[in-house]
Amino acid sequence: MSISNGNIPFSWSLSRHKCLSECQLKYACSYYISQNGWNKRSPIIAQKSYRLKRLQSLPMVFGSSVHEVINRAIEENLSDFIVDANEMTERIRGNLNKAYQDSKYKLGTWMDAPNQCTMLQEFYYDGDLPLDKISDYKNRIEPTVKHIIGSQTYRDLSDHGKVELVTAEKFRAMEVDGINVWIVIDLCYRDLETGKFTIVGLKTSRSTANDYYQYYQMCLYAWFIQQAYVLDSLEDIELRLEFLSDGTSKTFTPKEIDLDNVYHLFRTSVESMYTLLDDVENNKPKEIKEFTKTDNGNCCAVCNFRQICQTE
Repeated sequence: MSISNGNIPFSWSLSRHKCLSECQLKYACSYYISQNGWNKRSPIIAQKSYRLKRLQSLPMVFGSSVHEVINRAIEENLSDFIVDANEMTERIRGNLNKAYQDSKYKLGTWMDAPNQCTMLQEFYYDGDLPLDKISDYKNRIEPTVKHIIGSQTYRDLSDHGKVELVTAEKFRAMEVDGINVWIVIDLCYRDLETGKFTIVGLKTSRSTANDYYQYYQMCLYAWFIQQAYVLDSLEDIELRLEFLSDGTSKTFTPKEIDLDNVYHLFRTSVESMYTLLDDVENNKPKEIKEFTKTDNGNCCAVCNFRQICQTE
């Protein structure tokens, strides 16, 4: 079966790289087959891929809810950053409840218009959420909010007049070797006295000793800020990972070798993606049979596209 690219130019992101490293078929579904799947005139396989692409796991919904309440608190209290812990807790709980209700009662709506409501992956494939998983995430809400308020990032933002928030809208993409590299920075601010930038990665997952993805993600952010502000020294950038599940954090200053590592990853990743294209210039992918399935059962167990994979 041939695949359309939806006339979308080739671009790169770290999440795209991660997707390809997990499974070529998942990559095809995510970045090619699902293109224009929102359109009822598109092929059935495109519509199905688009729908499955929009499935969200409970950890994803929890993480996006935490990011949402933090961003909302910053927007509403930019000049006086003091948040209401109870309000933040209730908003996260409300988002989780809505995702549950949508998944349980709005399957028909989601099948017809996947962008109009949330469908939890666990509901779609397993029919419900395990009670222990529901209890686990309910119990995570209050400690997460507590750790947000107890974080160094919160203290920095609460130090009135000392820092300037760098708005996310300024940072969407940079061009590297003629390719758009997409970036979404969780939070970035600059010390008005020293001019130093702090780039924050907000993590609702637990800290792990060797997470290469987080390392490359933060170094990519640093590369981006260095280019955007034409910084002479990387000493002007501080990278901070805030682990909101346990209140720990990791802080480091990037070095040139770190940016070299990111560029090397980018080049090797792009070359791997190019091998799956019939026409690199027009971003035209090979036929679907050329995209192999992973044999990693752990990836398959949490993949949105299991339904398609079983029919290929």
